[in-house]
Amino acid sequence: MDPGLLGNRYQVVRSIGTGGTTRVLEAWDREGDCRVAIKVPIGRFANDKAFLVRLEREVAALAGFSHPNAAKVYAVERHGGAGFVVAELVEAPSLREVLAARGALRPARAARATAGACAALATAHARGIVHGHLTPANVLMSGDGRVKLTDFRLAEAARPFATAPNPAADLRALGRCLAAMLIGRELADGEPVRLSPEVPPELAPIVARATGDPELTAIMAQATDDPTDPYSSAADFGRDLDRFLEAVQPGGVTGKHRVTVAHDPTGTSAPTRARTAELVPTGAPRPRAPLRLTPPKRRRRRIVVAAGVVAAGLAVSGPFTAAKLLGGGETVVFRPDLAAPAPPSTVASISKTSRAPATFPTTTVQPATTAPAAVPVIAAPNTSPATTKAVDPGPKVVPNVVGLHRQQASGALAQAGLEARISFTTARDPGQVQRVIAQQPAAGALVPAGSTVTVLVGSKKAG
Repeated sequence: MDPGLLGNRYQVVRSIGTGGTTRVLEAWDREGDCRVAIKVPIGRFANDKAFLVRLEREVAALAGFSHPNAAKVYAVERHGGAGFVVAELVEAPSLREVLAARGALRPARAARATAGACAALATAHARGIVHGHLTPANVLMSGDGRVKLTDFRLAEAARPFATAPNPAADLRALGRCLAAMLIGRELADGEPVRLSPEVPPELAPIVARATGDPELTAIMAQATDDPTDPYSSAADFGRDLDRFLEAVQPGGVTGKHRVTVAHDPTGTSAPTRARTAELVPTGAPRPRAPLRLTPPKRRRRRIVVAAGVVAAGLAVSGPFTAAKLLGGGETVVFRPDLAAPAPPSTVASISKTSRAPATFPTTTVQPATTAPAAVPVIAAPNTSPATTKAVDPGPKVVPNVVGLHRQQASGALAQAGLEARISFTTARDPGQVQRVIAQQPAAGALVPAGSTVTVLVGSKKAG
């Protein structure tokens, strides 16, 4: 029999990665004529018959469970004395990989992804199914913002004597995933949740309720009148995210009508038509509490105020004074008429810049002694100053690059203001070739800017 053929049905294509209990392979299902993910137990679980029996029991508990935001688990197959799980193949990076490569997500995207996960958990919990081990490693995120949860119940097979699965634990775990999206890195076990001031004040109380973090909850209780008790269901968690998304993006993310299923403890709810944001949790309609959000018109008012400041500066002190009044937020370049003070209509160009101000040729202006007199302008030599990039000298957080290709790891470290030192070691798993196996310092450590992070990369031959 072909050594790459499992169960005389699944043709192994490649290795995708390795987790704590299984190695994940991409395979072709010759009977189903489709690609699937094969999860083969490794280590002490490889030939553990008791583990295989528990695995079959946990997968059987998923029978009939299906949701667009959850990867399907098809079956447990036996191959010789061992076994493997056949599941839906989802071609998307995990949240752990996304955070390591890109850092924090925009609040709206983080809320939208979490809302999709809430929808999956709400349906699963209604059927008495819990995930059991929700981490950024099994939250898969596609480029269009879609999310899929993987490994439902599989971790329970590895912990046969663990306490009874608790839906509330799923909610806390998902809350910490949301916090990780906003912070930009995976949180360590027991690490307090400290959100950036850039997180919208309407989203922070949702994070506090979902995570149950005592420090964040105390801060929210003092700063807002919102409830701080933990969420009792994934549907409630999702509804608050839905309200936040509706407030910041009226009409929903896509504005499409989607069929949703109202949450029902009996699990027999009928489909209903609802106008929601894409991948938002389902549930019966509930009166929406008003959110104290900054209206979108505020930014326009700020632009109008800024324009007024420019006009006032032009009227009082001339165009160059008005340009200075704008500070570093926008750079306004004026070319005044040499025969008379320039009115606002002589603005040559207005260009937005980044936080580091743009570099322009130096110009010296000599004020006029009388109102209509010409303003002599002396230009500097025809040379452009060297453009410099502002570097934040503060401490840097080491991103998690384990599992990334070495080029991706180098890019992620460079983006974080750090340097990569690459060492090679023989890879035990072909899937680890050219990928980071370990790193030092560990992810989440605070180091000075420009520090070197040593990454251990797998290779066919040790170098």
